[in-house]
Amino acid sequence: MHAVVVGSGSMGPEIAAALAAAGWSVALAGRFPANRDVAAARATELAGGLPVVPAAIDAPTFAEAELIVETIVEDLPTKHQLLARIEPWCHPKAIIATNTSSLTISDVAGALTHRDRFAGFHFLKPAHQTGVVEIIPGPATAAATTAFLRDVADTMGKTALVAERDVPGFIWNRIQFAVLREC
Repeated sequence: MHAVVVGSGSMGPEIAAALAAAGWSVALAGRFPANRDVAAARATELAGGLPVVPAAIDAPTFAEAELIVETIVEDLPTKHQLLARIEPWCHPKAIIATNTSSLTISDVAGALTHRDRFAGFHFLKPAHQTGVVEIIPGPATAAATTAFLRDVADTMGKTALVAERDVPGFIWNRIQFAVLREC
C-alpha cells in the first residue's frame, strides 16, 4: 500500500504520519525541497519513527501510488492546477482525495478527468491523533471510491463519517460552527 500526501503545511505531515502508522508506505510531496524535507521529517517523528519519504511533485512520485491525498492551500484555482497536473501521472486505479474543509468536492473535482475516483477525505486536527475522518463523495464519486476510503480509515483506526451531501463545511465543521454560534 503506497500513498502520496501532497502539501507540506500543517495537515500534510499529520496525515502522512497517520497513514505510515497504519502500515502504508508514504511519500510527502511538496514544491519546495526544504519545506518538504522538514515536513517529511516531522511526519516520521509523529509516526514514531516510521519513515515518510520526502518527494518532488513529478511523475515518478505518483506512478505507483494507490492513494493520493491533496492538502494544499484552500484556493480553488491552485487546487485545480495541481490536480490537473498530477492526474495523468497517477495509476489508472489510484484514488485521489482532497483534505479541503471549505470547498465543495464537486468544485474541486472540476479539474479532473476521472471524477469517479475522487472524494473528500477530511481529517480533523491533529490528523494523526483524532479518531474521526470525514469522507465526502462528490456527485460523480463511485461507490467503490467511498468504500476504499472507508477501508483506509479503518486501517488507521478512525471512524469514517460519510457525508450524504456535498456541502461546504461537511459534517464536523458545520457542527462546530453551530456550537460556536450558540456560545
